[in-house]
Amino acid sequence: MATFDFQTGQTVPVGTGGFSRSGTQPKTDDFGPRVGFAWSPLTNTVIRGGYGIYYDSGMFVVNPALYFNPPFFTISVYFPSATSPITLANPFAAANGFVPPAALSILSPDFVPAYVQHWNMNIQRDVPRVGVFTIAYAGSKGTHLPRSLDINQPFPGPDPVESRAPYPAFSNILMTESGGNSEYQSLQLTFRRKLAAGLTVLAAYTHSKSIDDTSAFLPTSADQNFPQDSHNYRLERALSSYDMPDRATVALVYIIPGRTLWTRGFQASGIITAQSGQPFTLMLSTDNSNTGNTGGNFGVDRPNVLFNATLSNATPQEWFNVSAFQIPAQYTWGDAGRNILRGPGLATVDLSLRRTFSLRERKTLTAEAQAFNTLNRANFNLPDAFADQPLTFGKIFSAKDPRQIQFALRLSF
Repeated sequence: MATFDFQTGQTVPVGTGGFSRSGTQPKTDDFGPRVGFAWSPLTNTVIRGGYGIYYDSGMFVVNPALYFNPPFFTISVYFPSATSPITLANPFAAANGFVPPAALSILSPDFVPAYVQHWNMNIQRDVPRVGVFTIAYAGSKGTHLPRSLDINQPFPGPDPVESRAPYPAFSNILMTESGGNSEYQSLQLTFRRKLAAGLTVLAAYTHSKSIDDTSAFLPTSADQNFPQDSHNYRLERALSSYDMPDRATVALVYIIPGRTLWTRGFQASGIITAQSGQPFTLMLSTDNSNTGNTGGNFGVDRPNVLFNATLSNATPQEWFNVSAFQIPAQYTWGDAGRNILRGPGLATVDLSLRRTFSLRERKTLTAEAQAFNTLNRANFNLPDAFADQPLTFGKIFSAKDPRQIQFALRLSF
């Protein structure tokens, strides 16, 4: 493996020149206290709370990337020409190829494990013959979360990217550092009814907000998870890609009464889910800023925002007002923030009906019919987010699974 020496601007093998064999330094002062309490001031009422610090095991997925750095890993491109074709006898002739500047993957010299602080406070009340009600506040704060940036990204300009890069001998230099932060706050309501009169109910509602500067280590459909401007990560702080202001679920199980040969052994169940849409980031498909924002595992350029793009009557043909965005002037970055729009919400109803037959002692046969998205609601995916593709920009072309029905037999013995 090889890492990057910032003093010399060259790659060096790990385990030499003061670099550890793993590319990171051990951290031995992690302190992870956890405390909780439970207090019952009234009959059938309990107040609970807790706090804890939890450490990540480490970004081991990043360390193997050091295998793909020169001098141990290089890429050469070979191609035929009219005067110098590629032959089996000499497929790698120097006259037919070149070695492009290497793209590096490195770890920050001061990379440390991430940790998250979790805390919660809840009040639980058992109402006889009704059920158990709980109201809770829960939050968390992530610190030293892994995030990526291109330390070889130049500022916007007309000259070739490599001529303006801080380290012109290389192309993009993807560095993973432990500088990410996140915050989560939530109000949580739950109701639980134990089996009574054949019915069991579990209902939950969460109102929350999540903020961070990167929501995943690799690109997702919602966001590139890579800064447009690697020189200023503060501009990336926004709603998390998984922020979900409202989510409600209800799960029910009902044992259908009946003792005759034709009615006994039936059970019906269902899960109802409704939630807010997912935030997403608007992008450009080209490197308009001329800074190496070519997508893939690296950054992408963004458009400029002219006004609020939210539509009161959004449809799959136009999920937001596309005229609210414009392509920035060439050699400039766009001012659109990260995750500034929200996609379609989701609502599903899943149902199940089963019957259990007792064959003989300790042997049963269960027949079950299951229907997912029973109402066949169209739960749309995110719209196309490339502002420089006018034919598709703002339109939705796909949805999650339609109604699906399956049958099952299970023999228990």
